[in-house]
Amino acid sequence: MENLVILTILFALILSTTPIPAALGLTSFICFSLFFDQPMLVIGKGSFEYLNNFSFTAVLFFIIMGAIMTVGTSARRLIDFVNSLVGFLPGGMAMSVVGVCMLFGAISGSAIATLVAVGAIMVPAMVERGYAKDFAVGLLTSSAELGILVPPSIPMIILALTINISVGRIFLAGYLPAVLFGLSYSAYCFFYARRKGIPREATPSLGDIWQKFKACFGAMILIVVIAVGIYGGVFTASEAAAVGTVYAIILELFIYRSIPLKDMARTIIDATETVGPLMFIVVGASYFGEFITIEMIPQKITEVIVGSLQSPFVFLMMMNVVLLFAGMFIDMLSSIIIISPVLMPLAAKFGIDPIHFGIIYIFNMGIGYITPPVGLDLYVSMGLFKMSLNQVIRACFPFFLILGIDLLIVTYVPAVSLFIPNLFMGIVK
Repeated sequence: MENLVILTILFALILSTTPIPAALGLTSFICFSLFFDQPMLVIGKGSFEYLNNFSFTAVLFFIIMGAIMTVGTSARRLIDFVNSLVGFLPGGMAMSVVGVCMLFGAISGSAIATLVAVGAIMVPAMVERGYAKDFAVGLLTSSAELGILVPPSIPMIILALTINISVGRIFLAGYLPAVLFGLSYSAYCFFYARRKGIPREATPSLGDIWQKFKACFGAMILIVVIAVGIYGGVFTASEAAAVGTVYAIILELFIYRSIPLKDMARTIIDATETVGPLMFIVVGASYFGEFITIEMIPQKITEVIVGSLQSPFVFLMMMNVVLLFAGMFIDMLSSIIIISPVLMPLAAKFGIDPIHFGIIYIFNMGIGYITPPVGLDLYVSMGLFKMSLNQVIRACFPFFLILGIDLLIVTYVPAVSLFIPNLFMGIVK
C-alpha cells in the first residue's frame, strides 16, 4: 500500500511540473505524515545527518575553483597548448576540444562548467576552420561529460558519500574510462575531417609548443597538485579543493592577472550561489531516500530482482537500461541519492566491485546530460550557441552512439575501471 501511495504522489507532482527536488521532498513529507507518528523529527534528523558531512565542502571549493579559472584565462591557455600538440593532424582542432575538455574537467569537476568555458571559445573557432556548426556543437556538448569522469569530479564525490566508497579509489578509476572516451571521439574526429576534406593547421615548431606549454604551466600545476596531494596522502579531497581554490585565486589574480581584485569577490559569490540549489536537491532527495530506506524498498526490490536474475551479465545490462532511462527524467544528483542505494546491494549480490559499479553509474549519468527531456547540457548549448533543442539533439546523436559503445566496454571489461586504483591503492579483498 505504501509503495503505491508514494509512486502515485511522486508521479502526480512530477507531471504537474513541480521541480524534482520539491516533488521528492513533498512526497516524502506526505508519506511520513501518513505512515509515521513523528514525520518532522525523522525528516529533520535525516537531513541534518546527511548534510553535516565535511566532504561536502569539497563540492563547494571545487565549484569556486572552476569558476575562477573559467572567468580567468586558464581555459584559453589550455586550449592553445592542446591545439599546438594535435592541431596539425586531420581533425586536429576537433581532437583538441576533446583534450581540453579532459584537462578542464580535471580543474572544474563539472560538465556544465567545462561546456561553458571551452564552448564559447572553440565552437566559433571550429566553424571558422570549416567544421559544420552541428558537428562542433555536438562534439563540444558531449565532450563536456569528460568533466565528470576526470577527477576531481563533483558527482563522483556525491556518489562516494552516498554509497560509502573511497573517493580516492573512484577518482583513480575514472582515468582509463576518460581515456577510452577521448580516444573514441578523437578517432571519429579524424575520419570526419578526412571525409569532409577539412584542411589541417600548420605544423608547429617545438619552440611554439614550448611557448604554449609555458603559458599554461600554472594551470597544469594545479592539476598535478590536486592529484598528487590526494593520491599521495598529503590531504583529503576536501583539503585538496581548498588548496586548489587558494592556488587558483593566486594564479589568476597575481600571476596571470586576468581577474581584477574588485571582480574576484563577485566571481566567488556567483560560484557559491550555485551551491544553494545543489543542496536543495540533496535535501529533497535525502528525504525520499530516508523514506524508502525505512520502508525497506531497496531490500524488497533486491529480493525480486535477485530471484529473477541469475546472470551478472544480464544484471549489468538491466542496470544500464534503468540508469539511461532515469537519466532522461531525473537530474544526476537526485538519481545518485535515490537510485544508487537501491542498485548497490544488487550489484554486491552479483559480486560486482563497488568501484566498478560507481564508474558505470557515473558514465550512465554523464550520458543523461545529453538525453532529453532533462539533459542539462542540451539546454546550456541551446543558449550558448543559439540553436533549438531539436538541432542540439540531432548534433549530439552520432556522439551518443559512440558513448553507447564506450559504455558497453566500461560495463563488461572491469579492468578499464579497476586497473589503476588496484595498481596504486591495492586490491580490496
